[in-house]
Amino acid sequence: EAVGKVRAAHDVRLQLDPDFLLIARSDARGANGGSLDEAIDRVNAYLDAGADMAFVEGPTSVAEVERICASVKGPVLYNQTGVSPKFSQAQLNELGIAMAIVPNAMTRCAVTAMYDLALALREDPLRESEFMASIKGHPCGDMHEFAGFAEVRAMEDRYLPKDELEAKYDGAEHGWKADDTSKAAV
Repeated sequence: EAVGKVRAAHDVRLQLDPDFLLIARSDARGANGGSLDEAIDRVNAYLDAGADMAFVEGPTSVAEVERICASVKGPVLYNQTGVSPKFSQAQLNELGIAMAIVPNAMTRCAVTAMYDLALALREDPLRESEFMASIKGHPCGDMHEFAGFAEVRAMEDRYLPKDELEAKYDGAEHGWKADDTSKAAV
């Protein structure tokens, strides 16, 4: 069944976005009665069905990671969290790992920062000004810029009718105005 789903995803990807990366994951290694061999066989079948990269979840030793890299018939994604061994970038390269992820690290970093700011604001609401000053010039400091809002606005200016733009952004602080030629599409 999973092979059919990968084949279907592959076909849809070719129609919609050939650059979309299709990563096939197997958790058979850690499943009740599962094995590393079963997980490797599954991801190889997924690669044969059109997946671009294989992800065997849960190896517990360097030897298992080496076996995965030697046995999988395509690029390998590796999860550096949980029960799996941790590697430096040089070690990942030496093993032949195509992509490594540390998914919980980013989430925990973001949640920790939000928690710390919430505590600071609870103690002193004026700390928000300090925080905003501290991120000035940071790549994420201006959320509109970071999210590409100017590019979205340029596309709206180019493709949406003028009356829709006026209605959408009438009175908006950072919005478009009919007489604002500085926001005209290029």
